[in-house]
Amino acid sequence: MPRYVPDTRPKMNKNRTGFTLIELMIVLVVVGIGMSVAVPNFQGMIVRNRIIAQTNDVILAVNLARGEAARTGGLVSIATVSTTSDYTAGWCIVLGTPATCAAGNVVRRFDALQGETTIVDVDAASGIQFNSLGGLSASGPQTHNIDLCYPNYQGRRIKVTLIGRVKSYTDVPTGDTASSC
Repeated sequence: MPRYVPDTRPKMNKNRTGFTLIELMIVLVVVGIGMSVAVPNFQGMIVRNRIIAQTNDVILAVNLARGEAARTGGLVSIATVSTTSDYTAGWCIVLGTPATCAAGNVVRRFDALQGETTIVDVDAASGIQFNSLGGLSASGPQTHNIDLCYPNYQGRRIKVTLIGRVKSYTDVPTGDTASSC
């Protein structure tokens, strides 16, 4: 009969928990690949949301100026802070004929844009003027096109029609002047 010999080798604990070095390295590689795809997409989303928010600020200014013109029964203008057609430095809503934002009849001021976004009035007007009915003043152009541009991203076109209606586009509508972006 064979004799029983006790096993003196160290016993392996089969209930050990944790990760092996290879498992940890595989997880790090998968996370690295995921981050290399996610981070650029997230940055693009931030820029697109910034452009949309800034577009909404311009639309707010136009609608506020229209409402103020209808409320007061007189002319109301959106004027640039600078003397050019560049709204990037900021703009304001002014009662009366086109004036500067330094005048005492300013209804509301809008600060300069954050980031690299530029706003340019395509029609090269120094402001937008609304009559007592909330439409564009007869002394100005029939429509106003304003472009919001951000480097390496698709810009937005804001169009103010003769009756004062505001629309926002990602592509320039057919028949309009080319985008300044």
